Amino acid sequence: MSDWFDEIWINGLVKGRSKYYLVRKDGKSAVFDEKGSQVSEWFDWIEFDGLIKGESKYYVAKRDGKVAIFDGEGNQVSDWFDDIVSGELIKGRSKYYVARKGDRMAIFDDKRRQVSNWFRKIGNDGLVKGESKYYVVKENGKKAIFDEKGRQVSDWFDNVWVDGLVKGQSKYYVVERYYKKAIFDLQGNQVSDWFVWIGFDGLVRGTSQYYLVRESDKEAIFDSRGNQVSDWFDGIWTVGLVKGQSKYYVAEKNGKKAIFDDEGRQVSGWLDEIGTDGLVKGESKYYVVPKNNKIAIFDDKGNQVSDWFDWVSLDGLVKGESKYYVAEKNDKIAIFDLRGKQVSNWFDEIETYGLVKGQSKYYVVEKNGKSAIFDLKGNQVSNWFDCVWTYGLIEGTSERYVAGVSKGLDLFYALFDLKGRRLTEWRKFDLNDLESLERLVLSGPSQSGSKRRTKKLKTT
Repeated sequence: MSDWFDEIWINGLVKGRSKYYLVRKDGKSAVFDEKGSQVSEWFDWIEFDGLIKGESKYYVAKRDGKVAIFDGEGNQVSDWFDDIVSGELIKGRSKYYVARKGDRMAIFDDKRRQVSNWFRKIGNDGLVKGESKYYVVKENGKKAIFDEKGRQVSDWFDNVWVDGLVKGQSKYYVVERYYKKAIFDLQGNQVSDWFVWIGFDGLVRGTSQYYLVRESDKEAIFDSRGNQVSDWFDGIWTVGLVKGQSKYYVAEKNGKKAIFDDEGRQVSGWLDEIGTDGLVKGESKYYVVPKNNKIAIFDDKGNQVSDWFDWVSLDGLVKGESKYYVAEKNDKIAIFDLRGKQVSNWFDEIETYGLVKGQSKYYVVEKNGKSAIFDLKGNQVSNWFDCVWTYGLIEGTSERYVAGVSKGLDLFYALFDLKGRRLTEWRKFDLNDLESLERLVLSGPSQSGSKRRTKKLKTT
């Protein structure tokens, strides 16, 4: 039980994240625990972050214009400073924090040890955030990278970006000097020429050996050895080759787009638009092309493998999940295979879970507001219901499925087997039933060779 105070902050205590709470009385603040025991002195001010929120065992307190860090037992774990600039220690993200005295900053650890010199400014990315052992400092208008032992690991530049080395993504980082950018490595070696702009995706962020540069309003791709691996284009997408997803990338020239590979070979025609799903993202050898409000699927040889439709699903063939895809024409939906053969009738809607996503040979369709299950051969294997969940039979996790019927404003569901026999009584549905529905269908026999996926109710 607590005393009466002017104010009490119990957010962490009430949410079960902390056993402490903060009070204010007569202009002073103190920390109390769940038993009502005072565990701190009275201070002019105490920060919510840390102990009170359950993020760590530390908190920042202020007295006579100075701040210091204390723990939940009331022990002072830092000196008194003008400010704690970056309290990552307090937020439980690392054992470091940045403190300020006057106009100078330094990094300290949870043992009161100073691990950096005093600088005009120190960034909290890297060491302080627990991302790496490096950090960026600013002094006399220049920036450089230092490590946890206080050693300087880069020259002084007009700017140094934290992406890459400092954020723990790779051994590379981008710097700026005289309005030009270049990439350097941990040893201080310059690994690129100086350009107007260099992208972080790829080499710097540790996802590939490639990076994108811009010079004279043109863009090109280079590798870690400084070799140019693409022509100069009006624009290049980093999706694919640069991000390490595939050997392909999309380039733009004179308002048209085309796909190229890592050897500079053009593998598509010049088009108004090209989708990056599939081939470029490394999911399959297929991609979609929109044209004149229609869309079709092409392969890595430039061959068109589908008709032109009003819409084509990315699920299935394009994403490398199966040889099937869903297409729309005149407001109706049907399933087609790689050879362009139509394997379903036309319906109002067709779920991509099941056959199209490669999980089973079944799929759910919708017609005139009702839903039913069909198989690969076009056979209807369930009655028409007001709704059919994709759990179980459709997703290939069992030979059972759950279907629902509406009665007035309520929806009732029941479990069925592959022969259409109802296995449970009708039960009223609410959103809290979703997990129990999945458990219900999994209680039966599973399909051999089926694929499991993360639970979802519907596809988009």
